[in-house]
Amino acid sequence: MITTLLEITEEVQTSTPLSRSCQPSCSVSSWLSKSRSRRLDNDGVEVPVGIGSLVALHTIGVVNANIRNGNAILKEIKNLTQLRKLGVSGINRRNIQELCNFISGHGHLESLSVRLDKDKQGLFACFDDMISQPPKTLKSLKLYGHVNKLPIWIKQLHNLKKLDLELTILLQEDMQFLGELPYIYFLRRLCVKPIQDGELHFSTLGDANFRRLQVLEIDCTSKLQITFASNICMRVEVLKIHCSGRASLRISGLEYLSGLDEVWLKGSYGDELKQELQQQLSEHKRKPVLKLARRRSSL
Repeated sequence: MITTLLEITEEVQTSTPLSRSCQPSCSVSSWLSKSRSRRLDNDGVEVPVGIGSLVALHTIGVVNANIRNGNAILKEIKNLTQLRKLGVSGINRRNIQELCNFISGHGHLESLSVRLDKDKQGLFACFDDMISQPPKTLKSLKLYGHVNKLPIWIKQLHNLKKLDLELTILLQEDMQFLGELPYIYFLRRLCVKPIQDGELHFSTLGDANFRRLQVLEIDCTSKLQITFASNICMRVEVLKIHCSGRASLRISGLEYLSGLDEVWLKGSYGDELKQELQQQLSEHKRKPVLKLARRRSSL
């Protein structure tokens, strides 16, 4: 999850005061502590108009863009040409273009964390065709929320080393894109959210970039069969399973996750799934621990 702490730093002091209570010689971080930026519910804080005048900023996060003046804030961020690290939440179909205008062609951006929100129609923003020139300097990319389609331009980020994703999976074919990513990508965490009944085979994810995957999360809301096959290269250490609604989940092949240490089970799971996991883990060579959250009835 994106941290809710607002962090703003710069290596040189600003010469543009943003309020009468702040003298030009003060640091940006001390000015923000006096402004009492308001924390909001979607893992971000509201910052005032005027942030764009702090042109020497290197780090800012996490800014909530889903507010009344959110578009204006995103437009101002475009002035921060020296920015290295940006965290932003509240990105939706109304304001994503402004964010993409900032990202496209940025000369210094190294780390980007984005949380996507759905609109009143339940639709989520999509990055796919909105960035004409991906930032060549980007090393870390985190996409949270329902990313229902991975942007093709990810393949052009040749310096990318760390990748955290949450995905809404519609079909098995939607997973193929991940297997086609360059092997240099360090995919640390992957959360998949299948929303249709069916099967999901992780045997297709045997590419080298998945060998470093540390945390795999499965958020199940449907009738689903998950299979890990013998040729899988994922060395997942922690498997998190969350069942909600009337989800019906079956899992097989946990013995092929050779690095598995922990399995977390939470939500509205049934005794059958719990017993199935316990049986597989008891036969696993590493004897992973099964951690159970407080269960809600699946009925």
